[in-house]
Parts: sequence; C-alpha cells; structure tokens
Amino acid sequence: MSNSNERKKQRIQKNIESTEHLLEQWEGKKRNSENPNEMNRCQMEISKLEGILDDYENELEELLNQNSNNGNEEPSKDLHFTIQKALKHLENANYSGYFEEMDKVIFRNTIYSELKGKFIAGATPYNFHQLLSTFARDVNEKL
Repeated sequence: MSNSNERKKQRIQKNIESTEHLLEQWEGKKRNSENPNEMNRCQMEISKLEGILDDYENELEELLNQNSNNGNEEPSKDLHFTIQKALKHLENANYSGYFEEMDKVIFRNTIYSELKGKFIAGATPYNFHQLLSTFARDVNEKL
C-alpha cells in the first residue's frame, strides 16, 4: 500500500473510531432518557451516525479493494473486514446491515439461510443477536 493510501486508510479508521464513539454516546443517552421527544431526537442522531459510519466503512472497503486488486492484499483480508463490518452492524442492532454484509461472504449455508429466514419472517428468538454473532465469528475463524 502506498504511503498516500496508508495515510488515507489511517484517517478513515480514525474517523470510524470517532463516529463509533459518538454513536455509543447517543445510544447511552437514548437508553437513559425517559422523555419520548428526547428519545426520538437521539434515534435521529443515531440513524445519521450509522449512515456516516456506513459511508466511512464503504470508503475503507473500496480503498482495501483497490489495493487487493493491485495484488498487495490477501483476498481473505477483505472477507475478514466484511465480517467485522457485519459484526459492527450487529452491535448496533442493525440486522439488515448484518445480513447485507454477510450475504457477500456466505453462499449456500443452511444455518445462515435459517437465521436469515427467521429475521425476514419476524420470528427471531430471544438469543438471536447471540446466534448471529456466534455464526459470524465461526465463519471468520474458518477463513
């Protein structure tokens, strides 16, 4: 990776960390709020920050893909990065974002199809978050 791209990667990663920190603060504020108007305001800010975070992550992914197309990165690093993005979506309770990322990695897996089907049907068990997280981590380890 060239010095210019390395600096750009570091800048994007720093922006991601800062945005995640802000997102955590707003989520905490929302959890602690008893005022419905304040909760709605917090949710609006959370949604904006999730969009910003997605933009930064997409920018970083494009940069990494550019480098992997030049033969400087291993293809599995892209897969690991995609799984990390999926886990980040999961941490933010963004299940659709999780499935969107995991769809890029998973092909014809019965367990994954079953989990996705439960989400689409709205029939998620109480431990759904934990099931998705465990599945993604298992896939990540196998790569």
